Amino acid sequence: MAIGFGIAAIAVIALMLLAVAVFLWMLGRGLLGNGERAMLVTERLAWAAMAVFVGTAVIGAIVDLTSPEVTMELPVLNVWPLPLPDVQVEAGAATVQSTGVALAQMTLEGVSTATRALWAAGQALSLLLPATVAMLVALALREVRAGAPFSPVMLRMTTVTAAAILVAGTGAPILRGISGSMASHEALSLGGASWTGYPDEWMPMDQLPEPTVFVQWDFWPIGVAIGLFALSAIFRYGAQVQTEREQLRRETEGLV
Repeated sequence: MAIGFGIAAIAVIALMLLAVAVFLWMLGRGLLGNGERAMLVTERLAWAAMAVFVGTAVIGAIVDLTSPEVTMELPVLNVWPLPLPDVQVEAGAATVQSTGVALAQMTLEGVSTATRALWAAGQALSLLLPATVAMLVALALREVRAGAPFSPVMLRMTTVTAAAILVAGTGAPILRGISGSMASHEALSLGGASWTGYPDEWMPMDQLPEPTVFVQWDFWPIGVAIGLFALSAIFRYGAQVQTEREQLRRETEGLV
């Protein structure tokens, strides 16, 4: 089931890229006519993109929660194991002195429900983030076509999008990091080991990946959210100016 979902996701992405390419080609050739028609086509593409992202997030969450296997990114230590006793390896020009944490993509079975739920939530937030942006673009184009770029809908949606980017953009990698760290300990922790024929100072753990904790914190959502909050303030000021001008126009017409 997971393989089928992966193929479907690739097909959806390919169709989206094709639609964008066709739109840009039509726009460049002047086949869309005036600006009104171009905005209408762009608005419809934005709504379609939002629907695709939301649908992919829902289907992906269902697959991650119900499939026997789940593909995750696990933080791993000991990614460059110590050499085996009496084994000579010819290395390249550069010599590895130390290693840190690496993220390895693994397909696991038997992962706990809590780990699956956190991973599914992180993946869903990652897809709902562009869905929210697509909705903002679609609503903005709709309001511009209606002649109301500073409408209350735009003010609210810009603020909601800023909050969504802040929450989803910072929360998604945190949830994925927590669930990946949990899966790392579930899959890579050793309960015991035995060996013969090796020196006493050598241990199998020197050759095996070790579980660890790695949670990533992204700062870019903070900057984007601040920019959108500033844009919302600009829209609010524009709406106020537009209201004052309209009121002044009505008073002037009343005097005449």
